[in-house]
Amino acid sequence: MKDLDPSRARILAVGERGGGVSLWFALRGYQVVCSDLGGPADSARRLHCAYGVSDRVQYESIDVFAISHRSEEFDIVVSKSVIGGLKLVYKDPSTRTLENQSRAMREIHRVLKPNGVWLGAENMQGSLIHRRLRTMSKAKVGWRHLAPSDWPELLAPFSHREIQYFGYIPTLFRTPALNWLAHSANRTLDPVLPRNHKYIAFVTATK
Repeated sequence: MKDLDPSRARILAVGERGGGVSLWFALRGYQVVCSDLGGPADSARRLHCAYGVSDRVQYESIDVFAISHRSEEFDIVVSKSVIGGLKLVYKDPSTRTLENQSRAMREIHRVLKPNGVWLGAENMQGSLIHRRLRTMSKAKVGWRHLAPSDWPELLAPFSHREIQYFGYIPTLFRTPALNWLAHSANRTLDPVLPRNHKYIAFVTATK
């Protein structure tokens, strides 16, 4: 990314209902296609307007299984907490499978330029404690949390990939001080915990 000219680079953000990832890129001068199935929420437009970057953002309804753009168009495709929730048929949860999610990744690969990059942050299965807590709280019901063993299939089309795992203690407390303490604890625990105990993966995959 450091070598990209923001005035010329093309960014596609998928699954961007709230527009937060698009905002990050637009604030840095990039032209961004902010997209979601059915289009981003009105709150995304209001967010970008509030930060004065609306002229750098284009809004589209995009199905990640059939992206309505030509091949090799984008320098970066970015998504946050998207892949694990994808199902091929929107009203059929049984189509939320690794095979279908890999199909979406092949489509992302198709629209990337040579040496283009997919940047992803995804929810992982984490430890047994994480899985039990989700069951008890019904968090992300129907989500297919990814396992480290899923990445070879998901990223098969890409020539290079870097995956970093983070987080054992959730940082969703109501007070900033508790979130800061949880974040600090995670920084201490991360170097010693195995990757399958962590609940977030940050991925850079190069075409």
